[in-house]
Amino acid sequence: MECQPVSERLKKLDDLSPQGLPSNACRRATMLSLKERMILSVISDWGRRRHGTARPCLRVPKSGPEALNWYMKAGKKGNVAAELKAGYIFREGLEDVPQDYEQALKWFRKAAQQGSGEAEYNLGRMYQDGLGVVQSVDQAADWYTKAVHDGFPSAGVALRNLQR
Repeated sequence: MECQPVSERLKKLDDLSPQGLPSNACRRATMLSLKERMILSVISDWGRRRHGTARPCLRVPKSGPEALNWYMKAGKKGNVAAELKAGYIFREGLEDVPQDYEQALKWFRKAAQQGSGEAEYNLGRMYQDGLGVVQSVDQAADWYTKAVHDGFPSAGVALRNLQR
């Protein structure tokens, strides 16, 4: 059996999952952006479930835009982890993906609407630093407070530092 590129194997995984679960798209994006780190476990798990064996292949596409595309697909289906990853990629930029604070805000807000303390913390940082928004200590404090209430402890530290 010829070793297929990961993208072809992932298409097969999609064919096996007709519901198009958000976690599958997120898993693909993680695999593409982190390269070998995740690929063995994902393909091995798929192989074991489908055939009882696994035959991993490490020919991974090296594409930041392709990884981002998978995160956005999963995020549009409500996957909070994917929404966060898309937010981080847009805020920091990745390989061939330029920084885009407006898009970062959009994805962090989507995750925050679902109660993600991490997303709320990141929105606080963006308001504190004025990234894509008018700098506002009050808005930053509001987001940090929400993040603390949603269980993201780093936001408490940021809130205390903000009040100094």
